[in-house]
Amino acid sequence: SADQQATYLKEFAGENVPQACLAIAEPHPLFDPTALKTTAVRTPSGYRLDGVKSLVPAAADAELFVVAAQLNGKPALFIVESATTGLTVTADPSMGIRAAALGRVELQKVTVPLSARLGEQDASVADYARIYSEAIALSRLGWAALAVGTSHAVLDYVVPYVKEREAFGEPIARRQSVAFMCANIAIELDGLRLITWRGAARAEQGLSFAREAALAKKLGTDKGMQIGLDGVQL
Repeated sequence: SADQQATYLKEFAGENVPQACLAIAEPHPLFDPTALKTTAVRTPSGYRLDGVKSLVPAAADAELFVVAAQLNGKPALFIVESATTGLTVTADPSMGIRAAALGRVELQKVTVPLSARLGEQDASVADYARIYSEAIALSRLGWAALAVGTSHAVLDYVVPYVKEREAFGEPIARRQSVAFMCANIAIELDGLRLITWRGAARAEQGLSFAREAALAKKLGTDKGMQIGLDGVQL
């Protein structure tokens, strides 16, 4: 909304940009972003949020969270400041992507004002649904970009390594199986980077990008994992 932009955007346009996180995922199998267990209940002064969010990047350093919660049977987004009473952050370690500093956010009777809901207060149901769908698509692009970065780091590490590491009197890079594996990493990385760029470009131009974001997320999940495994093997 205009009020939200006036309150927060000026901080992000300054020199000291605050850390902000999108908290959508939840710690249960077969997570569906349209069927959230985190709930938002309307109160006389605003909303009350209860639930747990997982895999939140840079959660420990965040000053601002955009939290997804189920409101009247439909998903909605709420701006929650880290200092809000009832919000706690704990580490949520995983295998890999340590640089993301993943955390778990617990909300216990967290109260926020009416203005905390993302979007104009008089927005239609369709407008709120569009805002949520765009947030999901942007988060998918974010995870795809993370896969691009980590995969690129793997390639940057293994190429010099295989040129220096010797076996049977010669660098292992001269072994066909090793050279082909490095080449495959580079090929898959380029494909992943291009589909992520395509989704980001369409989003920046105001075009529909949900399909591209979903493809980038799927490709990032599959190829990012395989590149990581190949890097470990090399």
